[in-house]
Amino acid sequence: MPPMANGGMQRGLYGRAESPYNSSYLAAAMGSGSSNGCGVSTASSMAVFGLAEETVSSGRSPASNNGLVAYTPSRGMVSIRGNWPLTCSADVVVPHARSVKDLMAILDVIAVTDEHTEGDFWRGQPFVDLPKVENIRPTSFTTLANASALRGKRIGVPRMFIGGNDPAAQPVFLRDSIRTLWEDARITLESLGAQVEEVGFPLVTNHEVLPAVNEVNSEYPLPSYFNGSASPGDMDAYAWDDFLHMVNDTSSVTTLSDVDPGLIFPQLPGTIPDRYGNRFGNRTQSNARYVEAIRNRTGKIIDIPGLAAWLQRLEDRRKRDLEDWMDKKGLDAVVWPANGDVGRERAEVDNEAAVSTWRNGVARSFGNFAIRQLGVPTVTVTMGAMNDTGMPVGLTFATKSYDDTSIISYAYAFEQAHDKVRFVPPRTPEFETDLISLRRGRKTHGSHGAPVLNASALRMDERKILVKGTVKVENCWDSDAKVEVHVDGVPVLPVSFEGSEWGVTANITLPFQGTSPFGEVNVPDASLAMVVVVATAPNGRSAGKMLFV
Repeated sequence: MPPMANGGMQRGLYGRAESPYNSSYLAAAMGSGSSNGCGVSTASSMAVFGLAEETVSSGRSPASNNGLVAYTPSRGMVSIRGNWPLTCSADVVVPHARSVKDLMAILDVIAVTDEHTEGDFWRGQPFVDLPKVENIRPTSFTTLANASALRGKRIGVPRMFIGGNDPAAQPVFLRDSIRTLWEDARITLESLGAQVEEVGFPLVTNHEVLPAVNEVNSEYPLPSYFNGSASPGDMDAYAWDDFLHMVNDTSSVTTLSDVDPGLIFPQLPGTIPDRYGNRFGNRTQSNARYVEAIRNRTGKIIDIPGLAAWLQRLEDRRKRDLEDWMDKKGLDAVVWPANGDVGRERAEVDNEAAVSTWRNGVARSFGNFAIRQLGVPTVTVTMGAMNDTGMPVGLTFATKSYDDTSIISYAYAFEQAHDKVRFVPPRTPEFETDLISLRRGRKTHGSHGAPVLNASALRMDERKILVKGTVKVENCWDSDAKVEVHVDGVPVLPVSFEGSEWGVTANITLPFQGTSPFGEVNVPDASLAMVVVVATAPNGRSAGKMLFV
């Protein structure tokens, strides 16, 4: 994503992340999946965990599409200071993990009090009191790993999200293979002792109204939201401006008034118009309004007229439409499939693909803006993969504000019992180098350094590369070192030695696929081969080089 991320599968300067499960489908929802890179890097084990950000469904969606666990916290449970505030009243940090146990370990570290509140709207505003994190979290989140947590619990599943009839709901698309995943998930929930009841969902149905516009003529148009849902004044523009002031990057911009609005979410060459708000176009016009608002800014964000009353109305709406409703129904949690389908990879260039990708239930995760705007905590854990596309889909657990620990336990219990567990993405096959072999030998002491490695690469012809260099091990216990060479991820053998000099000739096995048609920065040049050299001494210390040739 670009630095001033503006939502959805917006391409950054270097492109976007693509699905490690199926190249024909998106790594996140087209209209609200901006943390797609976080999801892909975590799913493909480029990272141990990720920290996404969500305004509508940008954390839940990439987790669902990548077979991950995601946690969207109650207001103030995880500091968001330092994150770009797309819509500051809704934004949260969303940890991505490959298991609920991993999520628990992450939360032990990040779910703590941050004494600094600048740049964190909810923790900094004076109008709504938030509980202290320490009063909500356990001593360690790992104590929530209870495989029996769902026994005796009453769980509601909104009919609108499983293909049932809810006259109060806006039309939502649901793919048959996702309905099948839900039916299997329900069996697991009930096998764990939970009672599952199909219900309405006033939190969403009272939040959403008939679309004001359907210029795109969709059978499943994105809904509009209740009168009064929009933030007062120029609140979001003020938050953008405050962030740029706080970062104070004098090499770039320090105020929104100096930003060219046409560069925030430009229409890339070769792409078709987006369909936000069921209209053809992109966000340049609204961004221009934000910039103009800052040029006429007169005060602080907390001084915006009507802000205090608006925030309290959001809190009251959640209490009425979720918490009081759950009490009335006797529910411990609400669950639903995370989305109704997965968008097509070609949606930004192909109209037919765009039609299905921008449907309600596909363009964003189920629940749309209501979940985040009203501060509802959720945990999403995978239900498995669709039998027709091979794409994962998550199951979302939601509950009352600040009952976050309960749904973490429920998600853990479900994950432990469900037979369709997360699986390694087929587009990221396991390499031999993924495993670090145990080296038995002398202990390493601080006074004994790593080998000194020099490496160079020369393209001898279109398909052949000569890689050579030297390795010195005077600072190590022993007098030799192992040198490994990979070209485009493929190991090259054998590496020959003559004294301290080494060398190997490699054949390029991955043909160049061509540069992106969208004009992203091509650094390093995608036409070059990537050469990785690692030298490891017997004491376990190593040195490495990465070359492009």
